[in-house]
Amino acid sequence: MIDKTRLEIANRVLVVLGESYRKTEFVVSDRNRLCLNWFDYYGKAHSRPWATRGGSSYPSWSDKLSCGGTMMTAIAQLALWVRGLPCYPIQTWEYWCGETVGMRGGEKILPLLRNSGCYPDGLSCAFCGARDGKRDWYWFSPHPKHSGFGCQRPECQPIKDLRNSLIDKQQNRVKRILSLQRIPASVK
Repeated sequence: MIDKTRLEIANRVLVVLGESYRKTEFVVSDRNRLCLNWFDYYGKAHSRPWATRGGSSYPSWSDKLSCGGTMMTAIAQLALWVRGLPCYPIQTWEYWCGETVGMRGGEKILPLLRNSGCYPDGLSCAFCGARDGKRDWYWFSPHPKHSGFGCQRPECQPIKDLRNSLIDKQQNRVKRILSLQRIPASVK
């Protein structure tokens, strides 16, 4: 579901990013899909639906939008946020806009996101809600709304179940490959 308020704020952030780059904006298509409009170096207009593959937050056409990796990641995080999906917290934007990375427009971008009242201000486990401990990104491909940062605490049961299911899948995959590599006696 695309949130119109978030869309407006994300477009204001893109305007700030565009001051050092070029005009870029999110729009909603007739089919209620998030699309990105931009102009290339020659002034030619482009519009593409925001469509990703697998666990990536980058669109499949990200090579067409010529910008750096941090800028593409920032745009991707805005797209996730506009659609109500888990995204990096404000602390990541502070890092990008700080002296270490130096993304331009940080003094304008950070207040826009902070004052929105709905941009995540910290990391909490997407499964148990804990706000302490280490975090890692977990992606459930059939259920992207259940994806997000998960704590690595032993008592977080969903993470433990996920780890066990991934280990089981990997072991089954290895067994399947080994069984395919065996040559039947009749073929020898």
